[in-house]
Amino acid sequence: LLPWQNHPERKPKDRSINNLGYLHQHTMTSKYDQESSHPDSMTRLVSSVHRFKCPRIGSNKLSYARSFKTAMKIYPHSANLMLKADSARISLSEALAGSISFESVVNAARAYGPLVHQIITICKNQQEMARLDERLMFQWASGLGCPSQKGAASSSKNGFFTSSFSAVLSSETLFKSEALMYELVMTLACEALAMAGMACEA
Repeated sequence: LLPWQNHPERKPKDRSINNLGYLHQHTMTSKYDQESSHPDSMTRLVSSVHRFKCPRIGSNKLSYARSFKTAMKIYPHSANLMLKADSARISLSEALAGSISFESVVNAARAYGPLVHQIITICKNQQEMARLDERLMFQWASGLGCPSQKGAASSSKNGFFTSSFSAVLSSETLFKSEALMYELVMTLACEALAMAGMACEA
């Protein structure tokens, strides 16, 4: 018998090409096990959860029923849709105001979103419906802004404008658009952020 056959632990390492893959995998696995035994910055990064505020509706003065008043006379079946959309928009606005319940926001957004989509579809297929008696101006405030502060620090240095975050994006800043698609996208954003908020609280 060869010397190492009685002592397996003394057997020389196999350096053949077929065994290189095993050696590489074994080495990498051992190295990974050693590194993963202690939490590192990457582990903390991928396991952290961030909860963002939902956008806010800027004004409740908008009314689909008033804007589509003439069109509703031509297409009476659309009257119920417009009234439902007005009611659902108010419900979403109330859910987004004050102390927010993420579950209420999700339910309100899911009720309002399909109605806006139906209005978009009707206006696309029946162009007479797109004639408005009153402008539709959708106003939204970002949930990522800070409350506005008087005298926020701002300065210009080397030709670049720098300011505090509250001055750059205030929660009171309203973004406006007459596009129905803008209203639909913001409603979907509310639903998505509210669902993420529910996940954070779970």
